[in-house]
Amino acid sequence: MKTRRCLGLFMLGLCAFSFFFSFSLGLASGEKSAAKRPAALRSIGRVGVTLEVSGVVLDSQSNPISEVSVFAWNSGKRVYAETDKTGRFRLPNMSIQSRNVYARADGFRFCGITIKPGAKDIRIKLIRSGEPATRVMQTLPDLPSLEQAYDSLSNHFGPFAKKCIAAAEKTDRLRPLEVLACVEPAWVLQYLQTNPFEEAWFNDYVRWAAAEVLLDQNMDDALAIVHSLESPMWRSMGCTKIVDALTDTQQARKLSLLAEALLQAHAVEAPDKQLATLSVIAGQFLDLGQTEQATRILQEGHRTAKTLPTKEWPGYARGGLAEVLARIDLKSAMALVTGYEDDFDHDRHHGNIAHKLAATDPANAQRVLNMMRTKRNRERWSS
Repeated sequence: MKTRRCLGLFMLGLCAFSFFFSFSLGLASGEKSAAKRPAALRSIGRVGVTLEVSGVVLDSQSNPISEVSVFAWNSGKRVYAETDKTGRFRLPNMSIQSRNVYARADGFRFCGITIKPGAKDIRIKLIRSGEPATRVMQTLPDLPSLEQAYDSLSNHFGPFAKKCIAAAEKTDRLRPLEVLACVEPAWVLQYLQTNPFEEAWFNDYVRWAAAEVLLDQNMDDALAIVHSLESPMWRSMGCTKIVDALTDTQQARKLSLLAEALLQAHAVEAPDKQLATLSVIAGQFLDLGQTEQATRILQEGHRTAKTLPTKEWPGYARGGLAEVLARIDLKSAMALVTGYEDDFDHDRHHGNIAHKLAATDPANAQRVLNMMRTKRNRERWSS
């Protein structure tokens, strides 16, 4: 947990530092940026220019491979294709800025290649899992400790971030405040008292970032911050996060916090947001062996879930309840995840239900997994 948080801390710091470095220097105008672009690109503009990337996937003996999942990132979205019997694939409407294409197939090593700008026909060569690797790769050095990450961010990022926060527009303060909360939570909490966001959600978001750091240092301080959050949903979810951080020997405190989380959840007005919170609480009660309490919460949530649509956030909350409900009532859970139009939404909830069942009911877990619509999602949830 600490290692993941340490890595995330550095990534957030890097993103925020990059943003504010650009902010402090001032960004060039669109006209100036366009003037610096190569002449061949000035006339085609920044958006709307696409091309088709096609190619073939071969094995080490130059034989075509069928049913290979090929994908690339295109303007922030992942685009998929599958090779035919001749090993060929096509990715239409790709942005000219797309640079990398990846290929995955059973029995072969995962492969990613960088394509040259404007390349339309490419060749990807996959190596079978049992064949020797064509390249020897070395692991990266060990990640720095959490304490080293704190020191580095505090010494190098902290002073600079404070200056930029003071000069930034209100909405631009969110990310640097979140990162700064990881190393100087007291400063950030004090800052928010005198310089709050107009939107309560932003205040709670940053305060929770400070509380999350304190989970490893002082649980009582973290809980005090949770109690100060403005939104009952944030207070409820904060309690569930603290429950996750407690040890198995602290069951009495876990149950007390879950009772508080349940009380706060019932104060959430939006049905879909309340449902999402109740689902987490019910799952934690089940983990603690409190089946009767969990069942009551799930029955309450089930009545709400049946009234929600299967799209967007309400659909996500509906499916989240089904994922927990499947642990005690698979039939009702599967009825909730029927009718999702979007393939990924449908497959995500089916895959998560399969994971919940895998340890206790492997036969039904496999049955639910087989109900997923797309091959790539089945592969993803099976791995």
